[in-house]
Amino acid sequence: MADEEIVSGLSKVENQIVRQREDDAKQTSRLAESIDKLRAESNQKSDGIVGTLTSSLEKNAAEVASEFIVQARDHRWQEQKRIDKVFFITTKK
Repeated sequence: MADEEIVSGLSKVENQIVRQREDDAKQTSRLAESIDKLRAESNQKSDGIVGTLTSSLEKNAAEVASEFIVQARDHRWQEQKRIDKVFFITTKK
């Protein structure tokens, strides 16, 4: 009788261990899914930020380029008119 009780007790312990492992596997799977979702969201946000920065840099580069073009044209005009000195007149308020 004692042997049967021991075997029965060990069987219950074994069943509990199996259930615990199954529960742990499910939790691990859920955590992995959550991590993957968070990574995907983070990547989307990063892509959005990179896109915004890229667009902003392109606009700034275009503005700088246009300023250089205007300055170059002005410089050529000044050379054609033989203007070698430019005076700035400021007014005091």
